[in-house]
Amino acid sequence: MSQKSDRLCNVILLLCALAAVVIATMLSASSLTNSGALFCSVIPLLEHTACALIGLYLCLCLRLCLFDYISPDYVSFLSQWTETMRSMTIQEALATPIGDYNMPYLYLLLLISRIPVYDLYCIKLLSVLADLFLAMAIIKLAGLVTRRAGFLLAAFFGGLLAPTVFLNSAYWAQCDGIYVAFALWGLYFGLKSRPVLSMILFAVSFAFKLQAIFILPVIVFFLVKGNIKPKHLLFFPSAFLIIMLPALLAGRSFSDTFGIYVDQTGAYPYLSLNAPTFWSLIPNDFF
Repeated sequence: MSQKSDRLCNVILLLCALAAVVIATMLSASSLTNSGALFCSVIPLLEHTACALIGLYLCLCLRLCLFDYISPDYVSFLSQWTETMRSMTIQEALATPIGDYNMPYLYLLLLISRIPVYDLYCIKLLSVLADLFLAMAIIKLAGLVTRRAGFLLAAFFGGLLAPTVFLNSAYWAQCDGIYVAFALWGLYFGLKSRPVLSMILFAVSFAFKLQAIFILPVIVFFLVKGNIKPKHLLFFPSAFLIIMLPALLAGRSFSDTFGIYVDQTGAYPYLSLNAPTFWSLIPNDFF
């Protein structure tokens, strides 16, 4: 990697470290907030901030150790898509069908193609930031059932240290943490009876990956509970359409824009694809 790229990587890591300090302080403060009081005391705040900082530092180090691994998916797909976008204008990249991911992630790859830093690092950093966004959603959900600082921090770092989370982002350079994070935030705001924001976040989650469909049945629960009214359901397709607008305005066809998920279901007709689950025991001949 060039000297310029090295400097840019160092700047990114410095910004991440500064963000970690801010987030750790926010985590500590929110975990000690009770009945309208801002802080219970200064010493517990410092203790929890120190624990959060150490934890975030270890989580960052764990992920950085995995950054140089180049996965087959990155070689065959992500790097190729990004390089293709780099050779195009922004309008051409938006209008041309590239890859089989939906538009929001392709927007992010297009942005990465304009950054003079190693693509692999940028893609993995994006997924690592999604891990953090996901963990913040977990701590907010945990906060609905407890205000004990220890439990809240355990929930936060439980999310960050789950092997399925950090391997997906920092090792395989995958983006599953992005759609899961938006889905969990949609769940949180649904439980808080914020229906419009909840529907928008669920739509963003679904726009990133089709797998979000397995989380969306929770909307039925919210309808039954009264957290969401039928009129709020309109915000889901509206938000989804707005997300697709840049591609449509750039000249991408309607079928290429909205047919990605249809193509995906035909491309992978398997109950399980190399996953150690019960469904891998069932031969594909049965369906």
